[in-house]
Amino acid sequence: RSGRRGRRFESSHPDQCLKRVLCSVGTGHVSQLDPDVPHSAILVLDATTGQNAVAQAEVFRAAAKITGLVMTKLDGTARGGILVSIAEKFDLPVHYIGVGETAEDLQPFDAESFARALVGVGA
Repeated sequence: RSGRRGRRFESSHPDQCLKRVLCSVGTGHVSQLDPDVPHSAILVLDATTGQNAVAQAEVFRAAAKITGLVMTKLDGTARGGILVSIAEKFDLPVHYIGVGETAEDLQPFDAESFARALVGVGA
């Protein structure tokens, strides 16, 4: 396991903790301007974590009311099947996929192209 440990969210009130993080901007709080923030919460997952990504989605969906997904590191050995599993299980839209190391490597998610690549069929 390369010395990595699983991470657990130990807070007794993870939803309050995450909402504070999601709502704060700089030294002020967005919630002072708009009490309904966050309007959306996008979960960014690493495709190489495999089934651990499902557990992460479960925890963060319950705590932060996740409204969509971004999956990174799809350029390596990860084929992305976990993305399909999470999107279906939690009924979440996929907004972007990451296929490289930089922000420019984020691509809008296209389900048909992704499915073709997943099963090895040319575009």
